[in-house]
Amino acid sequence: MTPVSSSDLEEILSAGADRTRVGRGVAVRDWLIYGAGRCGREWAKLLATDGRRVHGFVDRQAMGDGTLPVYRIGECPEDLKRQCAVLLAVHNPGVDVASVIAALRDEEFQDVWLLQDLIDEWPAAANFWLAASAETLPFVEAIHAAFHGLADDASRALFAALLDQRLNSQVAKVPVGRADEHYLPTDLPSAPMPMRFIDCGAYTGDTIASFRRQGLQFEELAAFEPDPAQYPKLCTEVAREKAYVFPCGVWDEMTQLRFVADGSAGHIAAHGDITVQTVALDQALPNFTPDYIKMDIEGAEAKALNGARGIITRSRPRLAISTYHKPRDLWELQLLIHEWDLDYRFHLRSHGCNGFETVLYGLPR
Repeated sequence: MTPVSSSDLEEILSAGADRTRVGRGVAVRDWLIYGAGRCGREWAKLLATDGRRVHGFVDRQAMGDGTLPVYRIGECPEDLKRQCAVLLAVHNPGVDVASVIAALRDEEFQDVWLLQDLIDEWPAAANFWLAASAETLPFVEAIHAAFHGLADDASRALFAALLDQRLNSQVAKVPVGRADEHYLPTDLPSAPMPMRFIDCGAYTGDTIASFRRQGLQFEELAAFEPDPAQYPKLCTEVAREKAYVFPCGVWDEMTQLRFVADGSAGHIAAHGDITVQTVALDQALPNFTPDYIKMDIEGAEAKALNGARGIITRSRPRLAISTYHKPRDLWELQLLIHEWDLDYRFHLRSHGCNGFETVLYGLPR
């Protein structure tokens, strides 16, 4: 692996500051949308509402909702290929965007755009790391500080590649991560055994079950899951363990907040359909001494870290913190922990496609 330097990072940020291609994308009037799922349908509606003509969807499977034609990737009419640009509206961890671009090129779609090419014009469509460049470009000093605070070449290369993807639509250097190494990357030191584990965003207990399948054992664990549809499954999964289980979100204080119960992506939001209890780890676990804390809580990681400063300072556990839910989390979460001066080494690894499932690993020295 060729190391990525500070000057390489500066080139990425400088290129990202040139937003002229946004204007070129906005000027396109005729579109095909690659991806007939929820994201594609939302962008089709957005473009049509703003006066663009959406002629249909392109997908590997000719399935849609009946509102627009859906063409298999190899069966799109030639006149539409000539007339329309293609917006690649796939935004999830399971599809490698670089491979889709290659497939579209093979089928002679010439004018291919990504969501990040247009998001500056329609910032209300922001989702996870996808956001207007104003969420990144004003923070050059912090970005450089986080880059230099990473402990290895692989982390710095991934950090730079993610910024290049978001700002400049350069997707080829973003690795396709290994899902089977989620929270247990094999190129980092092994997790402690038996483990005293705190699982924030425990969902159905899937991470706990995965750790168990890989031979890890738990001395004691605490698990937090506010979604009432998932909480009973979590309780069943951890029944054999010495476990403290909380039907709560993790935050920086004990309060009640609105929550969007959206399957695996449930999250705190003002427009949420239910109210959930939240707690700070420092409040909920005053006598627990973890050696591993995982947080995958859909954008609440900064709040949860602040609410866990005491337990982290006291125990200095291994940390696995998701950094892809909000664009600034990529650097701000690392810098937040660094400010506490706890002598952690920071590593960045991705366990999905397109920068999803990116995790900041903090390892105490």
